Amino acid sequence: MPSSNQFSIRPINKKDHNLLKIVYSQAIEDQKSSVYTPEQIQVWSDKVWLPNLFDRVFDLGHGWIILDSEKIVSFVVRHPLNRVALLYTLGSYSRKGHATRLLKQIETDATIEGHKRLFTEASLISYPLFLRLGWEVVSPESIKIAGVCFKRYRMQKLLIKS
Repeated sequence: MPSSNQFSIRPINKKDHNLLKIVYSQAIEDQKSSVYTPEQIQVWSDKVWLPNLFDRVFDLGHGWIILDSEKIVSFVVRHPLNRVALLYTLGSYSRKGHATRLLKQIETDATIEGHKRLFTEASLISYPLFLRLGWEVVSPESIKIAGVCFKRYRMQKLLIKS
């Protein structure tokens, strides 16, 4: 696999939307983690295929993708513009700095646009990354997807120091 400086980054466009759904689903399925059960992984992964659920986020959100040649390997979406709604990386490309690069890009965009802070709901897997990048926990929470319980963290990052 090439080094990370050979990967390109560009804004998401409408033509990417269906491919982003595939990356989302595959990134979740790629998790070989003791953090989530097979049932949790399945319902989480399947959520992207529900009619119109992600279309609004992709249509109204702003984001970036990282490409390995022409293949989308990681993406991030802000929706609304002060919230990181989606951050996913294919398993074989994880832990190579792609999510960090995307989060830093989103933080830069939000700062330029005048947002004072960003919010997110971080999974148990992404939570340590957000902490490393200076995000703070607002509160832990439990949610249900298709009747299956998940734990995650509401988080925020102050962008403009007063």
